[in-house]
Amino acid sequence: MLDQVSHQSGQRLQSRGCHQQHIKTHHAQSQTHQQVSELKAMLAKGLQALYPKACINGDPDESSPFILNMSFVGLLAEDIVTACPNIAFSLGSACHSATFTPSRVLAACGLSDAHAKSSVRFGLSKFTSKSDIETTLSSFEAALKSQA
Repeated sequence: MLDQVSHQSGQRLQSRGCHQQHIKTHHAQSQTHQQVSELKAMLAKGLQALYPKACINGDPDESSPFILNMSFVGLLAEDIVTACPNIAFSLGSACHSATFTPSRVLAACGLSDAHAKSSVRFGLSKFTSKSDIETTLSSFEAALKSQA
């Protein structure tokens, strides 16, 4: 009986420890989401300031903080990606990143062909820094100037 009580007590301590770890992990994830959301907003606002025709694809409040998909109407996504070789971003949606044709996913979301052909996708992570966003914006600005 003593062994059983001791064993159950150990399980309770272990359960309490797991619960506390879960709370810490959840808190860390919330902080990461908040941090990345702020960087995503900074990137979107910066890109829109550089190119006023730029628009966010999808609902910014309901989308993942780790992905920013934007259309730059009047520009071709392929040209944007080529003009910014030091930035890791891709064309269209994740399901369609290997080709230069408009994404069926973006079309299904209601984007016109022009919007889909001008869409690029930026990926952010907990390792993305404010400096990374500033570098991206500087590179994008240089690319716009070179295409003008």
